[in-house]
Amino acid sequence: MARNTDYWREKGYWADMFTKMSVGDLLILDWEQLNLFTGDTFRAELHLSHMCVMPIINGVVKWEVEGTDIGGVVEGIKTGEGFDVLLVTPISFKVPDVSPDAGVGKACRIIARLYDGERLINENEWEIYVYPKAWSKPSIEKFLNCPMYHSLAFDDVVPNALKSMGWEHSSLLYTLGVAGFNMYDGFNRDNPVAVLHKIDELAEDYIKGGGTAILIATGAYNCNLFKRNGLRVAFMGGGGPGKVNFIRKESGIGKRVPFDNPLLWPFYKAGPRVGLVGLDPANNEDIIAGYFGHFVNFQDTYDPQSRGVAGSITKLKYGKGKILVSTFRVSPRNNNDPAAKIILEDIIIYALNGFEAMTELK
Repeated sequence: MARNTDYWREKGYWADMFTKMSVGDLLILDWEQLNLFTGDTFRAELHLSHMCVMPIINGVVKWEVEGTDIGGVVEGIKTGEGFDVLLVTPISFKVPDVSPDAGVGKACRIIARLYDGERLINENEWEIYVYPKAWSKPSIEKFLNCPMYHSLAFDDVVPNALKSMGWEHSSLLYTLGVAGFNMYDGFNRDNPVAVLHKIDELAEDYIKGGGTAILIATGAYNCNLFKRNGLRVAFMGGGGPGKVNFIRKESGIGKRVPFDNPLLWPFYKAGPRVGLVGLDPANNEDIIAGYFGHFVNFQDTYDPQSRGVAGSITKLKYGKGKILVSTFRVSPRNNNDPAAKIILEDIIIYALNGFEAMTELK
């Protein structure tokens, strides 16, 4: 019930979703992936959760992809009294074509209806997000600095066995190169932007001297530069509807992803789990994307010193240079997720176009 209302006891953003799920018979789509490129195959299993004293005797499920001829009918569905879970049918189809001219991916709605005879028992729907195949490769031709040492980091994709051996996994130099970006192993001031997993004295000197750097921090992270300024990348705590993630649409980041704020299913893989905390609320305009809680003066469970908005894409300045800190999970695990690919390229384009920041590091 707490999720159905907000702090002011008004109807919460997720109220309709929770109300829709609070039924005795519920169709559930167990999908593998929601973001797909044109030509990819969508795969899922359609299940029925039955929790009702009235059994289903002559059940029929009809499903369709709205606006297409894709769909199917499953007959002969029966349940017992009380609790039951059934696999209705596997679903598999090639996703519809989407033209790059549209400028944004297409949200395709799958609708399923459960009948007992002529009586409609449950209707549920889900969206999948389809992107032009042309967007699977980046359009950026400029070389990006990415020194090997600075492109290595511990994060949540490293198996514990490798961590115990001191293995620093997740090379941005490698994963971005495979993704189609032109990478340079070093700091070359002729290249406009550096993409880093860590900031040390060498990276500090590069930025302070006028370089622009993107720091991709997908896990908890700190460095001397952040420590001197009371900043750190920290776990958000909790999860689900308790955290409201957003992107300022005027930034242009994510404009090809069909989304509204707060961020929901298009970002189920790429969405951040950590945020930059310790920021001065007076400089909130430096937060291009971030998260906050439902309650007034929200206090992060895992960081008692942090209040207000935490940054998931944040602008900083240091000396003559600038830093764009991103905590979106855009590399390396999610480099096959279309939304992750798009967000990564948009972040790099944003840095290449130049930006100003109010938060000054010392």
